[in-house]
Amino acid sequence: MSTTAPVPAGGAVTAAGTLARFILRQNRLRLPLWILLAGGLVLGNAGTYADLFSADQALADRVDAVLNNPAVLAATGPGYGLAEATVGNLGPLVVNDSSSVFILAALMSVLLVVRHTRAEEESGSTELVRAAAVGPHAPLAAALAVAAAANVALGLVLAAGLAGMGLPVAGSVAFGSSVSAVGMAFAAIAGAVGQLIQHSRAVTGITLAGVLGLSFVLRGIGDISGSALSWSSPIGWAQAMRPYAQERWWPLLFLVALAAAGVAAAFLLGARRDFGGGSLRPRPGRALASARLRGPFSLAVRLQRGTLGAWTAGLFVLGLFGGGMVSALDAAQTVQSDVYRQLFGGGGSERFADHVFVYYLRLMALFTCVCAVLSGSRARAEEGSGRADAVLAAAVSRRRWVLTQLGVAVAGSAVVLLSAGLGAGLAYGAATGEAAQVLRLVAGAYVHLPAIALLTGIAFLLYGLAPRWSGLVWAVVAYAFFASLFGRALGLPGWLLGLSVVELSPDYPETTAGPPALIVLTAVALALTVAAVRGFERRDLHPDI
Repeated sequence: MSTTAPVPAGGAVTAAGTLARFILRQNRLRLPLWILLAGGLVLGNAGTYADLFSADQALADRVDAVLNNPAVLAATGPGYGLAEATVGNLGPLVVNDSSSVFILAALMSVLLVVRHTRAEEESGSTELVRAAAVGPHAPLAAALAVAAAANVALGLVLAAGLAGMGLPVAGSVAFGSSVSAVGMAFAAIAGAVGQLIQHSRAVTGITLAGVLGLSFVLRGIGDISGSALSWSSPIGWAQAMRPYAQERWWPLLFLVALAAAGVAAAFLLGARRDFGGGSLRPRPGRALASARLRGPFSLAVRLQRGTLGAWTAGLFVLGLFGGGMVSALDAAQTVQSDVYRQLFGGGGSERFADHVFVYYLRLMALFTCVCAVLSGSRARAEEGSGRADAVLAAAVSRRRWVLTQLGVAVAGSAVVLLSAGLGAGLAYGAATGEAAQVLRLVAGAYVHLPAIALLTGIAFLLYGLAPRWSGLVWAVVAYAFFASLFGRALGLPGWLLGLSVVELSPDYPETTAGPPALIVLTAVALALTVAAVRGFERRDLHPDI
């Protein structure tokens, strides 16, 4: 194992600024996409609610449905200020129904920090960088600085956007600050956990499924029971700032202190471990792999189980949130469903909940698109690190190997979609007493699987033909988010909306039409898969990976 290199004359964080600029360049598509996603979710809610709740009775019904529904309280939060919300100030309702933005900020921060610290150290990139005049803590400092900048940008977008839509400035600034602080806190936690654990996948799983998941659960239990348990969660601290409800600024100090403690712990632990290792030694592995790991598919699943598990848990939670939210909306009988159809499409069903679920399941499909592309990019990482060479040196053909990588991406996406639909169905079914809604909403999530398979086919086609250009698939994902979140509100024509992969899926459960579209999407996905496999078989390995 390599030991810590001598500290350059400039200090332990020498060249951190240069590395930060390099990280920004590497993420010039990812970070704007994250900010667009998180900001669009909140601002989209604000714009939609201004039309949906333009009457006092509609707003009163919505508020009563939230405050009297424990499932909604567990999914969204305590609902500070909802009782005082007015048609002229929908801020408390917007903030309460947009609480999932805290999860998005944490996801963005954790994935960014882990990718540019532990993952690059694991792949050998950091060792190459530190051969130059780079301080031992510079990669960590650069990653944390970029994560902080991204969260500040997200907070500014939220604060400026909400204030620009007519909501009170103080509440807008408080909400933007709370989201930024949560993101920074989880970035610092990821940096600290990355010094303890040797493998990036374990760091991601512990931080997301462990710390973030536990924070969400503790906050939910505390809000339902009315106990102080919510104060053990960073998300609870953020919501305790009470944007638009006589703002309290002192809970922000808790988040700042947590972020500062995480950063200090990360640098302290980083100074006391060997390069390439972790402060906690991993337990020795088995001398021989089990029979389940003696094939490329089982190996690929093993390598990605942490990431896919985190996505599965995250979308299950978001599904619970969505199911509870829709049940509250559905209970508000005076809500203007015609406005909602105009903004988000549909119109084939008289049931308002169906209109909302079309949009919400489409949003879950967009998240799953990100998961699918990230999972598919593992093939390029395996080839670039040289591990694919070892697998291909055995009795494994190129065709079998690349199909395995693609199969894991699609199968993982299917599991993630299942968790989203299952979470939404359980929450909505429990609120309405209709157990059949579980299967119905799972089916509504799965209608997007062919479109996601098509996107995965595009990603692997780029990888198979020109791996250097495989990052272009993120442009397809970014456009899908833009078209689905803002396309109808901006009045985009149908053919432009149709360029978004998820817009090609049927509007189920609002309509049962669509099998021909699913067949066409599946056929195109299979054709792209064949082309991707042929391209990978014919090119050299490591063509400037």
